[in-house]
Amino acid sequence: MGFCSEECFNAACHNLLVKDVDWDLVKIYGKNTTYKEIRSLVKNQKMSLEDAKTLVTAHLKKKLGKNQFTHKVSQKE
Repeated sequence: MGFCSEECFNAACHNLLVKDVDWDLVKIYGKNTTYKEIRSLVKNQKMSLEDAKTLVTAHLKKKLGKNQFTHKVSQKE
């Protein structure tokens, strides 16, 4: 899902900066939603930041399963 390390995964869960892709939609309020839409809900105060973090973290952990990252820290060049 584009995470090179555990550090990148944790940062995405914290700041909600996850790239939208067609095949990865988050179910919220009974409909499929993008990460961009979730960030918009937070920005417009229709969802708390903490609720969004909890939702995104749970979704990503479910998608990744028991994936083990090869790297502990980001592999940015």
